[in-house]
Amino acid sequence: MTDPEARAMTDQPAAPPWAARTYDPTWRCCRVIDHHNSCTVCHVFGKPKTALIRAKLFAAAPETAAERDRLKAWVDDLQSGMYVNCVYCGHRYGPGETTPVSMADALKEHIEQCSEHPMSRLKVVNEGLADALEKMMVGIYAMREGDVPPLELWQELWDEARAVLDEARK
Repeated sequence: MTDPEARAMTDQPAAPPWAARTYDPTWRCCRVIDHHNSCTVCHVFGKPKTALIRAKLFAAAPETAAERDRLKAWVDDLQSGMYVNCVYCGHRYGPGETTPVSMADALKEHIEQCSEHPMSRLKVVNEGLADALEKMMVGIYAMREGDVPPLELWQELWDEARAVLDEARK
C-alpha cells in the first residue's frame, strides 16, 4: 500500500518528509533528517535556540511549497468561472474569452501593459533612470581616459536625472 492510500484510509496526515533534530553541542548544530531514506539533509549551525528554529523552518520547506502550490491551484479554480477587472482602467477579462486558464495570469499580463496602473509609471521612471545612469557612466569613462567632459555636460546629465527623480516622486 502506498503512502497516499494509507493516508486516505486513516484520515491522518502523512508524516512530514523532513524533521529537525535537537541541538548537538559537539557539532554546535541541529540536523535536518529525511524520514524517507533516514539521512541527514543538512546541518544548521548557530547558537542552540537559533539553530533549532532555523532547522525547523528548513524542515518545513517541502510542506510549505506543497501548500503554496495547492492554494494557487485552488485560487485558479475559483477564478476560472469569474470575471476579473483591472481596478485602474476597468478592462475586463471573463470566462469564454481567449484568455489563459488562470484569470490571475491574464490580469498580470494586463497590468504589465496598463497605462493607468502605477507599475507602468515605475517602468517609465526605471527606463529614465537607466538612461541617465548610462550617460553618466559614459562621462565617467571619458574622465578616466583623460577626456574630461565639459561642465555643461555634467550639468545636463544632473538635470536629466533630477527631472526623472522629481517625476517619480509625483
